[in-house]
Amino acid sequence: MTAELEAEVAALKIEINTLATNHIAHVQEDIHSIKLDIAVMNERVKALEVFNNDIKDFIKGHTQKITSYLVAIVAAGLGISTQM
Repeated sequence: MTAELEAEVAALKIEINTLATNHIAHVQEDIHSIKLDIAVMNERVKALEVFNNDIKDFIKGHTQKITSYLVAIVAAGLGISTQM
């Protein structure tokens, strides 16, 4: 190889190394950004899960009361209708 070709090959190697380094840096930045986005989403999901559990607990507690009232109303209605 001539000295000119060797210089061009050396320059290409340096350029390829620079491109690879820059690409890796951008990938690392993107991964960091994605991790932050996921952390924010996890916090939002946790809040929704807590809200969902609160609603379930509320419904469970009131369903039993409503069912008891309905049974009492039906029983009272049947009791009244048999006396007529």
